[in-house]
Amino acid sequence: MTATPQATFTATDTAFHVEAYEKIDYSLRYVDGAFAVGNSEIADSYRPFGRCLMVVDATVHRLYGEQMQAYFRHYGIDLTVFPLAIREPDKSLRTLERIVDACARSPSWW
Repeated sequence: MTATPQATFTATDTAFHVEAYEKIDYSLRYVDGAFAVGNSEIADSYRPFGRCLMVVDATVHRLYGEQMQAYFRHYGIDLTVFPLAIREPDKSLRTLERIVDACARSPSWW
C-alpha cells in the first residue's frame, strides 16, 4: 500500500486557504488457499513485524478461524483477531472504536 500526502497553501493579505488529501493506493490479490501452511505469502508480509491484527468478517472467522490461527502459529507470528459483522449498520464510529480498543488490549502492538 502506498500513501502519498499532498497539500497546498495559498495566502493573501486577508486570508489563507489550505487544501490537503492523502491518496491511498493498493492492490488486492485473490489467492486459493491463502491460509494453507505451504503458502507463505501472507506470513512473509507480517514476519518483519512478528504480529498481525486481523479484522475479519464474523462468518469468515467462524468458517476459517482455526485455519487462520494454525497458519500464523506455524509461522511464529502473533495473531490478534477481531471478528465483526460487516453489515452496513455496523460500519460506524463505534465499530472503529472497538477495533482501536482491540489494538490497545494487545500490548505487543505498542
